[in-house]
Amino acid sequence: MIMSGALLFASSTIFTHNAFANEDDSTERAEGHHKRNERRGQGGGLMKGLNLSEEQRASIKELRQKNRSQMQSLMESHRSARKKLLEAQSNSDTSESELQRLFDAASSKRLALEEARFSNMLDIRKILTPEQRIKMQSKVKSRLGKGRRGKGERGE
Repeated sequence: MIMSGALLFASSTIFTHNAFANEDDSTERAEGHHKRNERRGQGGGLMKGLNLSEEQRASIKELRQKNRSQMQSLMESHRSARKKLLEAQSNSDTSESELQRLFDAASSKRLALEEARFSNMLDIRKILTPEQRIKMQSKVKSRLGKGRRGKGERGE
């Protein structure tokens, strides 16, 4: 039960991140991000190979544009909270209670970001056909199995 929940959570993160970062809007993405994804072989993202109709592409693009500023704001807020926590950790004068407060704040920001990603994934799923959903889930499982470094589970 916990494992299936973790898979669903992780897949929503991968799913929405790639759906928002790898469609038609390469001119709006940061150049470094674009090149990093090309090196990883993610140029087409999870949407590639799903044979999306023009209507589906337009709907997904509209959804991404609608949610882009909220996602950017949440990502920046999380990044900032993590930075504050890391800076406080490197300062030996920071109290344990302050570290805990900063950790709780960073955790809260991450949760808000993950909830938004999950919500976006659900919205995108509504646009896909059942067959496309199956293909998408297969791609997500494949990416999760590779781990962060493109190797087996746990970087093996």
